[in-house]
Amino acid sequence: MRCFPPRFAFLALRHRPPPYPPPAVAAAGAHRKLKTMAEEVRTFITAMCKDQENAFECLVGDDLQFDIGKFNAHWKTFFADDDVQMIRPSGNPLSKAEWATMFASEDVVIESDELVSIDSVRIFAGGNAAVATYSKHSKFIYKGDENDDYAVFSATLEKKGGDWKVVFVMRATGQPPK
Repeated sequence: MRCFPPRFAFLALRHRPPPYPPPAVAAAGAHRKLKTMAEEVRTFITAMCKDQENAFECLVGDDLQFDIGKFNAHWKTFFADDDVQMIRPSGNPLSKAEWATMFASEDVVIESDELVSIDSVRIFAGGNAAVATYSKHSKFIYKGDENDDYAVFSATLEKKGGDWKVVFVMRATGQPPK
C-alpha cells in the first residue's frame, strides 16, 4: 500500500482490496450452511423416533418384551454417551439405566409412538450444537392407566465426529388428542 501524508489518508481507502467474500455473500453462505445443518437435525430426529419403538419393545410370540440389546444399539446410535438424561413431565430425571428399567418393567406397555412434527431447530455454537423441539403421539399403558396423548419433546444435540448425538432430552406433559 502506498503511503500518503495524513491530510490525504482518505486516498489510501481507495487502494484497499474489497473484503472477500463480500459481507452479503458471506452472510448468504452462512445462512445456507445453517439451513443445511437444520435439515441434518430434522433427518436425525426423524430417524431416532422411527427407530425408538423398535428399540424399546419387540414381539416374542404373542407377548411384547423389552430387548436390552435393541435398546443399547438404539442408545449407541442416537445418544452421545451413557450419561445422557431424560427429564420426565414430573421433573424427575431418568438415566439410561433407569430408562431401560422402566421400559423393561410391566408398568409400561407401548401401543404406538409416532413422530407428528418437528416444530423447531436452532443451530448454535458454531454449528456444533442444536436444540430441536418435536411432537409425538403416543398410546401406552402406564401402571394400568391407558394414555393417548400428544407430547412435545426438547432435545439438545451435539455434533460429534461429524454425527449428531442427543446430549439431553425433555418430555412435556402429554395432552389428549383434539
